[in-house]
Amino acid sequence: MKNLSFLIVVITLYSFQLQAQSTTENRIAYSYLSGIFENGIVEQLDKSKLSSKEEKLYTKCKEKLEAITISYFEQNLTSKLKDKNMEVMPLNAVSVMGMGATNLKGNPAIFFPKKTLKKHADKDIADTFLSASISINKPIVSIGGMKPEVIVTLKHFNKKGELINKSTANAKTEKKVSNIGFSVSQSESFNKIDMDHIEILFSRVEEPINLATEDAFNQLFVDGEISEN
Repeated sequence: MKNLSFLIVVITLYSFQLQAQSTTENRIAYSYLSGIFENGIVEQLDKSKLSSKEEKLYTKCKEKLEAITISYFEQNLTSKLKDKNMEVMPLNAVSVMGMGATNLKGNPAIFFPKKTLKKHADKDIADTFLSASISINKPIVSIGGMKPEVIVTLKHFNKKGELINKSTANAKTEKKVSNIGFSVSQSESFNKIDMDHIEILFSRVEEPINLATEDAFNQLFVDGEISEN
């Protein structure tokens, strides 16, 4: 009877340990986050030459477009991870823990995960890491408008920086994006130094961003769990 009681205690403790491990293994942090909105798209829609003063404003518009792209992409991914019961670490987790791996925009930028993560494997940052990049590209042919292509690449790493799985997906806008219809007047053409026009331009590619992100994300999951290649 004593042996049976001891066995029950051991099994119970082991069960609690497995539950704790299962919870802990759900922690995930971004090791890399990048978003690019190709300048060629903007230049194709508005080919006008700018003064030196306008060039500065144009630089701000391009920075805003990139910031919107990265922010929208990250929020989309984070929401999907949480829906899978993943505990998403703060975006600055890798830098706060002393890795110093961020780009000029403050986003995580571990370019060599196998080397960097392995070096810091003893730091309790997360159980796995996600590298996520998105690019919105101008098509080669753009007559009478264009259908920008969105490409999303996701890479999932363990604590030692070893690649667990990778996925890539792409999608194009259903309708062509042209330089008209960027204000109350549908005939008003796109202005690359107008912040409102920049936001409208981004809204034109939201659908393919959602589609490509969804596709790439689903490739990482099998029966609700992150898959391994």
